Amino acid sequence: MKTKPSALQPLITELDDVIAAAQAARLDDTAALLRIARLDLIMRAHGIATDELELVTFALASGLHGETGAKRRKPRAVRKKKRTQKDFS
Repeated sequence: MKTKPSALQPLITELDDVIAAAQAARLDDTAALLRIARLDLIMRAHGIATDELELVTFALASGLHGETGAKRRKPRAVRKKKRTQKDFS
């Protein structure tokens, strides 16, 4: 059974409160994990796949850091697998 996006909003709102409480208690690692859970719910509510988020993150990082010349690793969805002789056997 698929969850309706509208059903996720109350959970997201509740997590916001729990994240704030964790931060107030100086539970930084716990707050970070809760933010990941919140991001997961937001992605599900909006139908965003993990690969799509990776591509957006890569694009933003490239745009922000593209001028520095620093090499960035491409996300899995962009990287191409190098074929070896074993692939053709």
